[in-house]
Amino acid sequence: MPRLVSGRPLAAATATARAGAAANATFPGRERAPAAGKARLRGSAVVFNNDLRHPAVLAQELASLDVLSGGRLDVALGAGWNKAEYDQIGLAFDRTAVRQARLADAIAVLKGAFG
Repeated sequence: MPRLVSGRPLAAATATARAGAAANATFPGRERAPAAGKARLRGSAVVFNNDLRHPAVLAQELASLDVLSGGRLDVALGAGWNKAEYDQIGLAFDRTAVRQARLADAIAVLKGAFG
């Protein structure tokens, strides 16, 4: 079965696209507005916590989303602040300076991946 760069099955992406098409049918004209130049939609996350995903894997996933969205992807990446989130998944909640250094490394990887 063909797979997207992110590793998600193509069938799942197709089902997602069909769901989006069904939503567009519910609100006629919504899918035509960006094409008509009336609006430019942008997709974005609230903020990705850098410590929860390897930057090379994130780069692949973002590349897929960027292609699927026609280049309308904005990315927000942070060093992590919610200690409870780290505790729940068993990751050490390092000092702020350590998390910020990892974030700087991840940004370098992402910039390298996207040129």
